Amino acid sequence: MLSRIVLLVVLTSIFSIAHGQEYTQQESSTPATRGVLIPGPDDILWDNTNIAPEDPANGIISLRDSAVSPGIVNTADDFVVPSNATWDITFVYSEGFSNPPSTGPDSFDVIFYENNAGLPGAVIDTFNVPSAGAVTTTNQELTLPSTLTLGSGTYWVSVVGVYDNFVDLTNTRWNWVTGATPIGNEGAIQEPGGEFIGVLPWTSLSGIAVDDPSTFFAIRGTETIRELPESQPVPVNNFWALSLMVLILAGLGMVVTRRMF
Repeated sequence: MLSRIVLLVVLTSIFSIAHGQEYTQQESSTPATRGVLIPGPDDILWDNTNIAPEDPANGIISLRDSAVSPGIVNTADDFVVPSNATWDITFVYSEGFSNPPSTGPDSFDVIFYENNAGLPGAVIDTFNVPSAGAVTTTNQELTLPSTLTLGSGTYWVSVVGVYDNFVDLTNTRWNWVTGATPIGNEGAIQEPGGEFIGVLPWTSLSGIAVDDPSTFFAIRGTETIRELPESQPVPVNNFWALSLMVLILAGLGMVVTRRMF
């Protein structure tokens, strides 16, 4: 298994060199302006913004070419719905930047995945949000077109810049801001179709030599807490029966004790 992982990383590096492109972290020439408060409606259900990004211009590629199928090389990060809760997710906030800054995405995909042994699994749902108003290249206030309801468990989310007039990874590339503080599982990246660099299954970011393990995002919505069943008191009509059983067991214990001596 280890040898397969090493081979995968080596092949990825070969593809990168051959095409003059890299999966690895990029640096923006115009760092994003970061606010203190997370914008959006409803409650903050998950906050992945406290990831110590000393340089908010560091990011990892996450894009889709709308003219090609699947035409995607994207990054995902995980979040956890508590064991006694249900989340109705309505909004995702993220930050990133484009290379070059003048060619931002035409829209953004927000993709939710099941968990598969610490990596993204099957797609749960995909939402497309146009770039307009509060949805910019650097700050994405992504209101989902419909509510996504998730029960307890670990899930993954991916924010993807979608380009309708894709040129190449240098001239049309959106990068999701990353940070050094690990939260939950390490972020992961994939390229299922191999249109850009080469086929890459879901792989942890460290597997392609990316140092930062986390991406910058927050999830908003509403949380419903399920009441846990309370312990049931002993019925009054069973009190005397239990008392009699205790006395019988105590008597048997005394008999056994006397015989031993």
